[in-house]
Amino acid sequence: MGEGAAQEQETAAIVLQAYDLLEMSMTAPTGPDAIRAVRSELEVLPREKLLQVALAITVEATNVLTHSADRPRFLRRLQHFRLEARWRAS
Repeated sequence: MGEGAAQEQETAAIVLQAYDLLEMSMTAPTGPDAIRAVRSELEVLPREKLLQVALAITVEATNVLTHSADRPRFLRRLQHFRLEARWRAS
């Protein structure tokens, strides 16, 4: 297998893990249980892999899974919940 094919396979494995975590998060009970389930999967990853999976989750959820027509509404919801999180964190 060439270097390009190996890199492509590694990237595909990371994206697959991102989809697995997204699905786990969407099917888990809401609240702390969902957070614990996803966190337990992420905590075992080495730092570099964790960053790659987090980036893949972000890109796949916002640019692939969210239809372009739905992105403005998604962005408004994201901004709303970010403000709530910021308020709770202060």
